[in-house]
Amino acid sequence: FPTSDQADDAQFMIGESYFAAKKDAEAVAAYGEVTKRYPTGNAAPDAFYKRGLAMERMGNLDGARDSWQQAVKAHAETDAGRLAKQGLDRLAARKP
Repeated sequence: FPTSDQADDAQFMIGESYFAAKKDAEAVAAYGEVTKRYPTGNAAPDAFYKRGLAMERMGNLDGARDSWQQAVKAHAETDAGRLAKQGLDRLAARKP
C-alpha cells in the first residue's frame, strides 16, 4: 500500500505512536520516512515539525533546527510551519 492516498498518513501515525511512547529515535525515523517518501503529501508538514520535536526531546538541537527550517521553508503557510517557526524562535532564545 505504499502508493495509497493514505500511505503518508499511515506512516505519520507510526511516528505518532513512537512519539507518544517516548521512543524518540524510532519516531524520528518514522517521520523521516514521511518526508522522504511523501514530500508533497498532506502529512509532510506535520512530519517535519514532529521530527523536530522528537529531536529536541533527544537533545539533538541541530537536528531539530534543521527539521524545523525545512518545515518553514517548504510549508510556512501551514500550522506545522508556524509551529516550526516557534520552535526555531525557542531554540534561538536558548543560545547564550
